[in-house]
This record gives sequence, structure tokens and C-alpha cells, in this order.
Amino acid sequence: MGNDNTSLTMQVKEPGAPLTPEEVAIQPPAAGFVRVTVHASGVCYADTSTAEAPKASPQAPVTPGHEVAGVIAELGDGIKTWQVGDKVAVGWFGGSCGECIFCRRGDVVHCAQRQIPGLAYPGGYAQSITVPVGALAAIPEGMDFFEAAPMGCAGVTIQRHSTCGRAPRGHGRCIRDWGAGSPGRPIRRRNGISHDRYRPGPGAGAGGCATGSRALHRLKCASTR
Repeated sequence: MGNDNTSLTMQVKEPGAPLTPEEVAIQPPAAGFVRVTVHASGVCYADTSTAEAPKASPQAPVTPGHEVAGVIAELGDGIKTWQVGDKVAVGWFGGSCGECIFCRRGDVVHCAQRQIPGLAYPGGYAQSITVPVGALAAIPEGMDFFEAAPMGCAGVTIQRHSTCGRAPRGHGRCIRDWGAGSPGRPIRRRNGISHDRYRPGPGAGAGGCATGSRALHRLKCASTR
């Protein structure tokens, strides 16, 4: 286990190597960054690609993890909207420029400077993670860390599609989701698509829909400051 000066961190040190635990010295966050003590880190299938780590080396190890929930432990210079002790989540969209045309219209996925935890910087398979302040989302009261962590990936995926009106509407329409599994159900309900008109795509699973949908609604209602 880490102590006040170190963080137990899972690392890949060469391409194709297994994850190994390492004690990593904790560094103070730079200006515009926040250090978060990790309480929960989800496991996403996309982490398998990160863990393949084609550019990893002992000098530049890779730490996967982009479904993170925890508590702010330290603030870098210039941050005034967050406080030490705030409960926060960090997801797939782990930072963007905030100024380009895509960011200004809320389409951060196409920002040329978009950052993903585990790829742009060490991810959440650790006791501590340091992230750009723009990557933070507030966790509302009553939501626990284990419920909040996956909302930054699967939850955001469904929220974007269900609120942007991308699902087809109208009588007789049929949609198919690939890999979304049960999180795809809120899209169908919102757009009035009955189950008999739904055709699951490859990889669509089952289970956990009620909990996931409730958690997503609560996270959407929280302030992201």
C-alpha cells in the first residue's frame, strides 16, 4: 500500500507485458491540474487496448483506467472553483482545450487536444491520479464512488446520444446499438422505441440497466462547475 508520499499504481512497462504494482512517488500537481485520491476505478473493455501499451517502457510506463471516482487531495495553482475534499469523477473525456470550435459547441470528442486518462497521462488504476481541472465532474450527494466511476465512460456515451437527438424517431423505426448493452435502453425509452422494434447489435449485453440509468440521471443533475 502507498503512504502519504507514494501511490500504489498498476503499470505496464513494456508492450504486451502484464500489469504490475509499483510504488510511485506523489508529485504536487502543476498549475491547472488537480490530484485526486482514487476511491473507485471501473474496468472498461477499452482498457485492454491501453494495457497493450505499444510504446511503454520502464522509463515511460502506462497506467490504464478512465472510469475514476475519488476525492480531491491537492490543487495546482490557479484553481478557484474546486476545493480539497470535493467528491469528483474523471471519465474518458479527460481534458480538452475548451477554446476550439468543437469545444465551444460541446463536441469535445473532436477536440484536437482531447486527453484520455491512461493514454495522455497515467490513468485510474492507482491510489492517486493527477488530471487537468477540466476533466472533473462533481459527484452529487447520495451517489457512492462505485456508482459514479463508470458514469464517466458508459454513462457519458449514452447521455450524449440520448440528449443530442441522434436516435431515430417515428413509427416503425428500428435502431441497433453495438456494444452498448443495457445502457442503450434509456435511448430507446426516450425515443419511444418499443422492445419489439429493437435489434441488439454484436456485444450487447444485459443486466444493470436500472442502476446505471438512475446513476446517470443523478450525475447529469450534478454541477460540473
